[in-house]
Amino acid sequence: HMRANLSYSDQLQKLRDEFTRIGTHQALEQLRAAIEKDYAEQTQRGNLYSMTLLGVVILLFVTLGYAMQRLAAARKSAERSWSQLRDAVESLTEAFALFDKSGKLVLANAQYEKFYPWLKDRMQPGLSLEQISRINRDSGHFTNGNDLPVLDTNSMLSDQ
Repeated sequence: HMRANLSYSDQLQKLRDEFTRIGTHQALEQLRAAIEKDYAEQTQRGNLYSMTLLGVVILLFVTLGYAMQRLAAARKSAERSWSQLRDAVESLTEAFALFDKSGKLVLANAQYEKFYPWLKDRMQPGLSLEQISRINRDSGHFTNGNDLPVLDTNSMLSDQ
């Protein structure tokens, strides 16, 4: 039993001697230096990515601001054009209504409302030609039995 302990003690001594010959302090210093270098490189890459991202964000905000200015200018121009169109339609002496390609009312002038007084309360943008035709049929002011605007002037005069 004693011999086995001495044998293990000798092996332990040999392992300790091998370990101390390695130069643990030097190896740890090299490991620390490598870790510090890697950390510095990662920090530098992180800073580069952060600055790049900041630049992209600034560029996006500048572009967004420019787009918003253009949108505001376009909206102002559209409102001005709409106002001019509305004024031009109102200045017509004839009854006039403008419909979009799907048959919905966009605008009508006051003369249109005077010409079709039974539509006056219902005239609003979005009213379809079909709805106007139905209202015209139901109004009794048309004598030819279809939706064509042939007015029964006798009926209109008696209503007034």
